[in-house]
Amino acid sequence: MVVDYRKLNSITEKDHYPLPNIEDQLERLAGHTCFTTLDMASGYHQFRVAEDSKPFIAFVTPDGHYQYKRVPFGLTNATAAIEGHHESWEDHLTEVQRGINMTINATTGQTPSELLYGFQPRLRYDADLPDREPINRLEQLKSNRTKASGKIARNAINMKARYDKNRLCARTFQPGDMVFVERTPIIKGLASGKLVQKYIGPVQVTEVLPNDRYRVQSLSKDRRRFRGVVASDRMKIFTAQKSK
Repeated sequence: MVVDYRKLNSITEKDHYPLPNIEDQLERLAGHTCFTTLDMASGYHQFRVAEDSKPFIAFVTPDGHYQYKRVPFGLTNATAAIEGHHESWEDHLTEVQRGINMTINATTGQTPSELLYGFQPRLRYDADLPDREPINRLEQLKSNRTKASGKIARNAINMKARYDKNRLCARTFQPGDMVFVERTPIIKGLASGKLVQKYIGPVQVTEVLPNDRYRVQSLSKDRRRFRGVVASDRMKIFTAQKSK
């Protein structure tokens, strides 16, 4: 249903609250490490109308005379009022927290409010009101938390299974093997620069250590002789090319 407010809009003092400009919003973020944004699919029929303004937006139907309790579509100042409603940081945080608490978690299949109260509050004050059936609520709360615990455990098992399936087994080496070692800034004794080769070596494996680690050293006797402990994923076997 649409109400024609053109006559009302023509005599309404315009609220020139500026609409958000993308460049201004980006400047406001300068110097900050985090930010939040809260957007609604529709701002209409969300915010309450002041009591002294309700008679002006009343409308008549064949069934009777009605007044909107919340801002309807078609008012000239509706957009500006919606844009300027959430300028308080405290109000914004409250709405963000409420949105999170009413969002279904992908793992548990329930909202945080359901796991905290045993039901989904329709209003922010529902959880503070006395319950006529506290025993039923406690039983529902216990049931919700038991189901959530089971889903969390199964999700952890599934995540580990997917990780183990995609994880390649570490390659093994034996003392005496000749290998190349991937060059990293952590390795001491290596020059830095973009043109430096990705691998150094060949170097020799001298000791097998736990957790897929190996102690290696170069065979050269000069002062820049390389020694260190390297993980197997940073090593590859050295294959000598046969001369023709």
